[in-house]
Amino acid sequence: MIVSGRYLQPGPVNVTLSGFAFNHPVTYQYSFNRVDSADSRYQFLTKLWAKQKIEYLLVLYYALNPNDPVAIALKNQIIQISISYGVLSPFTSYGTITGTSEINNEITEVSETYKLAGNYPNPFNPSTNIKLIVNKNIFRTAYIRIYNSIGQLIKIIEFKINGKGIYEVTWNGDLNNGHKAASGVYFYIVDIGDVYLKSKMVLLK
Repeated sequence: MIVSGRYLQPGPVNVTLSGFAFNHPVTYQYSFNRVDSADSRYQFLTKLWAKQKIEYLLVLYYALNPNDPVAIALKNQIIQISISYGVLSPFTSYGTITGTSEINNEITEVSETYKLAGNYPNPFNPSTNIKLIVNKNIFRTAYIRIYNSIGQLIKIIEFKINGKGIYEVTWNGDLNNGHKAASGVYFYIVDIGDVYLKSKMVLLK
């Protein structure tokens, strides 16, 4: 589990996390030192925060009508964070990223490296294959997060990218709890480190 956030000043802090484990309430307390992002050793943390923030805002965005003023404001916020921190979102590409040439080169390379070829069949029942094309020798773990039409995360699928090639990941229409998903529209986000690719699919029963 990753808990991310922003703070104004470095220094010591106490954090309490509360929730349920196996239907029993649990509480965990942690004490740690908030680091200064100006320190080059910790600058990766700002990008980690941006990545988590964009995914959170995408969930809120896709639960709304794209023409809703709130959705438009969320989209603009996602674009701003994407440009500021160099994390590629569904609304940004090397053509819309501005800033230093270093960031531009990074985004250009990312956009040429991955291509989400959608899923088939679509509509589907009971399963569908999500297809990703990788054009460079990249080795990393990627995740497919599937959301329902109201923005609830209902399934996470982990898979490995082992170099250049075409990758197909099957979703059997099941939820994280093992139950079967109902008929409806679902959207999915492919998380590849600093890159988000998204698409939509329909389950018909």
